Amino acid sequence: MTPGWCAAREMRYFGYKLVMLSTWNGIPIAYDIVPANTDERIAAEGVLEMVR
Repeated sequence: MTPGWCAAREMRYFGYKLVMLSTWNGIPIAYDIVPANTDERIAAEGVLEMVR
């Protein structure tokens, strides 16, 4: 597992991120769980590709 980096807090963290697309009512449409060091923009592109 590779650490992620939080620029706002200037700290490293380990774990995973949940990238989710939901309706305005909060109902999940598509999601992906990615390693902590994954760029959110790249992960979001993957989730958006799921709904096309």
